[in-house]
Amino acid sequence: MAIFNICVGIIVGIILILPLIVVKQRWARLLIAAIALIVAVFSVQFSEIYLYPRYLAFDFEHEILKEPLFRVIKSAHPKEFAEFIDKVKQNIVQKKDPNIIPLYSAELVNNVFYEHLKNAPDANVALYLKATIDLYRYLYSQDPRAVVKLENSAGNFQYNFDAFIGDKQFSTLLSHLLDTKRLLIEAAIKAPVAAPTQEQAAPLLQTVLKNLAAKYGDNVVQIMFAPPQPNTQANAIANMFIDFYSGILDSGKENAGIIMRHIGNLKSKEIETNKAPEQF
Repeated sequence: MAIFNICVGIIVGIILILPLIVVKQRWARLLIAAIALIVAVFSVQFSEIYLYPRYLAFDFEHEILKEPLFRVIKSAHPKEFAEFIDKVKQNIVQKKDPNIIPLYSAELVNNVFYEHLKNAPDANVALYLKATIDLYRYLYSQDPRAVVKLENSAGNFQYNFDAFIGDKQFSTLLSHLLDTKRLLIEAAIKAPVAAPTQEQAAPLLQTVLKNLAAKYGDNVVQIMFAPPQPNTQANAIANMFIDFYSGILDSGKENAGIIMRHIGNLKSKEIETNKAPEQF
């Protein structure tokens, strides 16, 4: 940040002292140098307040499109992507809370993902589930709170992922999960599978939930799908999510596809109507 602003000041100063090449009078040269110095100092401050935030805002889109998942989202959902970028740019320029930007990103990805999950082929659903389970198991071994936060990115449960910066295993697993989401979206667009009926999906999902209830108690659904609070018991809930996705995957590729398409259908309707989360 400081380097960018200083560079702006230096460039402005250099431009303003160029007349020294042709001006010969000593007083004029001193005046030009003094003006250049003053304007250069003010340029540094102007850059810090105005130019640098706008540079960051416009650079954000360039950087985020290095991730293939966001390129797919931009191509398939240009309106939603443009709205997302506009919100991020306003946040940066107005110097609001930078911690909300990851929430904007998660909201966009989740909204698009669930819209296409309801039509995703079985094979892509299985790949997504396996990648999710692998990441969650690793995070659970490091800090179960990370699992809870990933499952509830927009909730009140606070968690900082700074501890995972530079963690190669985390980076690899997360990148793989994002790839499976991208491939699932692409496959759902190219070869959509019809969303299952309630009669097809509900018994399969209930079987998974009954197995969880036998292990964790009858209130497992309320615990898992209620917004987590600051005092949430992360160990238990993280385990529930891992077992939930594992139970779906273990039900077989075809059944897993039906269950997850059903969940995608419920979630996409919830997003469209902006209602409270539906209970499965």
